[in-house]
This record gives sequence, C-alpha cells and structure tokens, in this order.
Amino acid sequence: MTTADTIVQTGNGPTCSLIVTNNENEVIDTATVGQILRLALSVQPNDTYAILPRNCFAINLETGERYSLTDQTGCAIDTQLFPEWLYKHPWLTTATFRTFKWPDSSMIRFQCDCSACIGSCPKVNCDRRREAIKRRRLRLRYARETDEEESGDGDTELERSLISGSHGMIFSHAVHVDEDEEERRAQREVDNWKYQGFTMVEPFEGNILDERICVRAIWIGISVLPLLLTVALLGALSLFWKRRSSLAVKTANIRERKIYTSNGANNSSSYLKF
Repeated sequence: MTTADTIVQTGNGPTCSLIVTNNENEVIDTATVGQILRLALSVQPNDTYAILPRNCFAINLETGERYSLTDQTGCAIDTQLFPEWLYKHPWLTTATFRTFKWPDSSMIRFQCDCSACIGSCPKVNCDRRREAIKRRRLRLRYARETDEEESGDGDTELERSLISGSHGMIFSHAVHVDEDEEERRAQREVDNWKYQGFTMVEPFEGNILDERICVRAIWIGISVLPLLLTVALLGALSLFWKRRSSLAVKTANIRERKIYTSNGANNSSSYLKF
C-alpha cells in the first residue's frame, strides 16, 4: 500500500498538468469570447494519486491581474462564470465553461495548485462554503487570501489528506481570446461613422465588404451635400443680382426718354407762342 512514507522513500512524487481544450478535446491556443472551452487538471502517476483543484485562477498576462475561480478546497467561487469541477477519474477533473476575457487584454492563462492526495481526496460541501464567499464574487484577485470564517474542521481534514510538498503551482499554456464577430462588426460600424467612410477597406468576406462599400457611399453623399447646397445658393444669388441690375438699367433708360420728350415739348410750345 502506498503511503506518504513510501513516497518520501521512493521519491516518486506527484506530477500535475493543466491543459485547455475545445469542446472536441483538442488543445487550442486561440478562442473567441463565448466559445465553450474545457480546463483539465490531472496528476501522475494516476494509479497512486488523486487530484484536488485548489486555488485556481484566470490570469491576465498583460497586467498580471488574477481572478479567483476556485478556493482552497476546490469549490467554484462564481458558478455563473466558472462551474464546479467534475471528476472523470480520481486523478482527472475537468471544468467546462464559456470563454471570457478582460476588456483591456486578449491574453489569458490558468493556474491551479498541484494538490494531490493518495488514493482519493475528501469530498467538500461546496454549497455551504459558497455562502461564505458570496461577497467575494466577481472581484479581481491580486493575491491569495484566507478568510477566517471559511476555515474549519473540514479544511483541517483536507490539509491532512494532501501529500506534503505537493502544493506547487501548475500553469496552463497561454490562450489568445478574440472578440466575437458581432462586437467586431459593431466596432467597424463605429469606425466608419467616426471617419465618415474614408477609412481604408479591410479584406473582409462577401456581404461584409459590400456593406462597408454601401456605408462609404452614403457618407460620401452626405459629405458632398453641403457643398452642392452652397453652390446652388451662390448661383441663385448671382442670378438674382443680374436680374436686379438689368431691371435698374431699363428703369433708368425709361426715365431718360421721358425727360427728353418732356423737354422737346416745352421747347416747341415756346417757339409757337413767340
């Protein structure tokens, strides 16, 4: 029978691994927000050890910020974001979740403690423990914390079942998380509106390219419309002034003719009287 003493004597300690796969169990390094992923934590040799997913985090690789996924007993902190782990075997546990990301970063990786037990690990009542950590939901974690109200006899029993010296950290590979297509499309429309359609067309497929061309044509028409209105207004004013000048000249000519006729009549009348 394998015991902690025989492990110390033989030196065959536990070796853990943490991998990220898609829904088809394929190891991936790129994902999209909302995509279903699976995190798998295992320990070797699997005929000796069982694994406990303690103190798991999601890590923002660009800022170093950490978000707590499970506590020191392996219970999920926020089941809406990250569910409880499910055991396939005592040495293998998995969690299936939808991909998430930080708003200011696209690179993420995962971290858990390599906490191994001999044979099997004690079961923990996560529902009862979760009541004690509700206040800690949806908060970014910068360091591992221990809350006094969460400690108890169950934690003591759990600590005793773990292999001494098996509490090292294990990291997954990095995953690049992209925005989903709807968010990218909305951002492109905002960019088109901001630059009034004069941005360079990116090589998108099919109907997306057609939509961008239509948006560009609309904005070009809107941009040219004020210029056309200005030209039309100037033309109307020019025509108005021309007509007004022509009318003034005609009026002046008519007045001159009347004055000339009146003077001629006066001269003739004076001559006859004389």
